[in-house]
Amino acid sequence: MGAPDNTLMAAGVELQVAGVRLGAPEPLFRLPPIDEYAFFQPSRDGRRFLVYEMPGVQQERPMVVKLNWAAGLDK
Repeated sequence: MGAPDNTLMAAGVELQVAGVRLGAPEPLFRLPPIDEYAFFQPSRDGRRFLVYEMPGVQQERPMVVKLNWAAGLDK
């Protein structure tokens, strides 16, 4: 995380013999206001995030419904 405006940031990581080399941070998206219950979890492939938002918070984004999601789980 790290950005003052709750923007989730990403940076490349390269492991080298002399240590770790970090790439330039890039913004991904803004998280909801942070409180003690806020959290996020990336998917295994890192392409999506599950973000918990407090109930009752007004949303300005459309809701996306994923159908047949269980078929994508490893069995």
